[in-house]
Amino acid sequence: MLPYDLSDLFAAAGWRRPELYLKPEVRAGISSFALANQDLAEQGVKLLAADLSSGEWSKKYGDIHNLTDIDIGYRFIRATLDN
Repeated sequence: MLPYDLSDLFAAAGWRRPELYLKPEVRAGISSFALANQDLAEQGVKLLAADLSSGEWSKKYGDIHNLTDIDIGYRFIRATLDN
């Protein structure tokens, strides 16, 4: 399960904190943004900013703030080496 306050900022890390995607330094560290057509990515960021500012995002997706984690398909593997 992916917690909402994950400190590693990869593509889905902002699932409950979409304002993270408005920060250029966050997007620069996410390969799907870095490799995307930058004109299209900027259009999307502008639309997201408008939706956040107007409250439209919360209206559509506000219930997500009731969740503390979500399964979006990521799997984390922890391994230890025996000597």
